[in-house]
Amino acid sequence: MSAPTPSPDSLPDFEDLWRTYHGAPDRLASAVRGLSDEQADRAETVGATTVRLMIARLVDDELVSAATMRRLLAEPGVDLPDHDAEAWLEASAPTLRLDVAVQAFTGLRRLTAALLRALPEAAWMHNAVHPRGGRVTLAQHFLSHTLQTEAAIAGILAGRRARNW
Repeated sequence: MSAPTPSPDSLPDFEDLWRTYHGAPDRLASAVRGLSDEQADRAETVGATTVRLMIARLVDDELVSAATMRRLLAEPGVDLPDHDAEAWLEASAPTLRLDVAVQAFTGLRRLTAALLRALPEAAWMHNAVHPRGGRVTLAQHFLSHTLQTEAAIAGILAGRRARNW
């Protein structure tokens, strides 16, 4: 069963959502500002994630989302590829520099934001088949990705607060 396909006008507070999407790079930069490599790699309990892993996942997700949105625009109806997020994380996180991660996230987000902002309303209804989520529109993907990004940034901030950093 596929989810309903909202248009940008029917999304709750689309302009607020847009500002949230566009402002994420600044919130991420603020969330990691002053964080040392030692702090970024510290897991307080066994099995807990580190801030570095959280940031690596966020950057990987931004890369995948940027490609997904372009596929939704350029190839409506296509079957979207899946990726192994954990394998990507294992490959990228150990050498991830926080400053470079923030720059990469910022560049991808700003590039995609410029593309999305110029779209005609009909383009938001382009859809494709996601391997785990079924049929998804660009509007749905945008909403989901924006909310996931905000949750990730909130998680980084919560981790810093919990550790008094």
